[in-house]
Amino acid sequence: MSKSSKNEQLWLQNPSQTKHCPSCDSIDLDCSMKGIDAICNACGFLIRSFANIDPESIPNNRGSSEADDEANLSWFDYCKVSNSTESQIAAAISVLDAVSDKFDIPDNVRVQTAELYGAVAIRNFTDGRLTESIVGSLIYLVARKSGNAIPLSRVAEHLELESSRLDRLVRLVQQELGMEHAGCLPEDYLVFLCATLGYSEDARLNASELLCQAHTAGITNGRNPVAVAGAALYCSSGRVHSQQEVAKVAGVSKETIRVRIREFRDEGLIDE
Repeated sequence: MSKSSKNEQLWLQNPSQTKHCPSCDSIDLDCSMKGIDAICNACGFLIRSFANIDPESIPNNRGSSEADDEANLSWFDYCKVSNSTESQIAAAISVLDAVSDKFDIPDNVRVQTAELYGAVAIRNFTDGRLTESIVGSLIYLVARKSGNAIPLSRVAEHLELESSRLDRLVRLVQQELGMEHAGCLPEDYLVFLCATLGYSEDARLNASELLCQAHTAGITNGRNPVAVAGAALYCSSGRVHSQQEVAKVAGVSKETIRVRIREFRDEGLIDE
């Protein structure tokens, strides 16, 4: 048995007694990323949990043919290709952490975003594109898929990007990864809006009920979903925050929120 194979078995049997990478045996580990225990700086292997290493997840780069190596290339292996690639991955993780901290993004969304970044990096989709724009588009897509959508305009604003350009890139990423071009429902934004504005779960449920009525009335079709969600939350939560405050968090204008509220009123969904 090779030294590397022995090291793998020792790691799997006693992960708490050593902090070596189970893939390359390096001790140069980055433990700063939230949601995972470490990333190996030497080979790029991602260690989700020191206490629960999956043998199937450890790249087998020993004794394989060149064709097999290429076929089995993971994005963590890809990180080893060049110093520029390593720097690119490090920059992406830095941007990801900054955006995640800003919007209190769950750890599972952070990890999935990092994995998708690796997927597009392998395809050379990141070449010639701003790291911030790639990370921003991926965070938006992953958060949306998880049911905790973040307004695209807020992501763009934080990263100092134009919303229209980020929107185009989102569509390109979807095409590149074969992702479904599914739109958001207003309900998808309620978790983000409630968390940011400090509303309770009861407020979210009340807003969700109002949105259900709005769907039935047909006044959500063709509208900006986050604006509809913001208006519903404003109307169903005792109007604790001003329309301007809700609009700012939603990433839309105060006038847009006002128009959506007027539509609720015209349909008899809320009192005058």
